[in-house]
Amino acid sequence: AAPSPNAAAETSLDIIAPPGKLGVVVDTPPGGGAAHVSDIKDESPLRGKIKLGDRITAVDGEDVRGLKAIHVSMLLGSKSRNPQRRITVSREVD
Repeated sequence: AAPSPNAAAETSLDIIAPPGKLGVVVDTPPGGGAAHVSDIKDESPLRGKIKLGDRITAVDGEDVRGLKAIHVSMLLGSKSRNPQRRITVSREVD
């Protein structure tokens, strides 16, 4: 039987972010849930790695699924001097 069109498969992947600004805007969905990527600026070092709609599930192995977008942004910002940050995202796959 073919999978139902509503049940999108998801994959989890790690994106290694360089130090400094990431140029990625995260938002909390209206119904709540994990913060998701709502905008990627042209100068973002993650352009081509991170995608619109990716849900951020962890930062450096710390589960952030229960945090609002503003707190995820602050956590990423607080680590901006680190040589790298590991951002784990959940992405729907076609």
